[in-house]
Amino acid sequence: MSIENEIKIMKDNYPKSIIFVKIGAFYHTYLKDAYIISYLFGYQLKKSQNINNCGFTATIFDNVIKKMEVEKISYIISNNKFEIEGQQNFGDENKYDEVFENAYKYLLKRNKIEEINRYLMENIGNNNIMKEINEIEQIIYKF
Repeated sequence: MSIENEIKIMKDNYPKSIIFVKIGAFYHTYLKDAYIISYLFGYQLKKSQNINNCGFTATIFDNVIKKMEVEKISYIISNNKFEIEGQQNFGDENKYDEVFENAYKYLLKRNKIEEINRYLMENIGNNNIMKEINEIEQIIYKF
């Protein structure tokens, strides 16, 4: 079974928990969970096998778990065979949905800013780019 299918099955069983999957020397999160981890830690959100994912080295896993506990976000720790090795459920105090909403809104804005930056950098040699930069500066600095 593919990772995509395994993750979807686990998310069906634990929709309000971040699922950490250890693969080699990294932990990976997928779908909504990836948005939360990217938001909380500034890690890159990627897309592979048609699903969003976010990974980090196992050496910082303890720090990530501490943040989950401070934020009161329920989580599942899984191995690469999708067997549960640990979990924490905050029940009614679980902030998964709240943090996801904040993460989603933030990442939409961040992606827009990155798109604008990418456009500006790709067109840096264009003679008309200074006009566009001036328009942006007028908005920023409210001339």
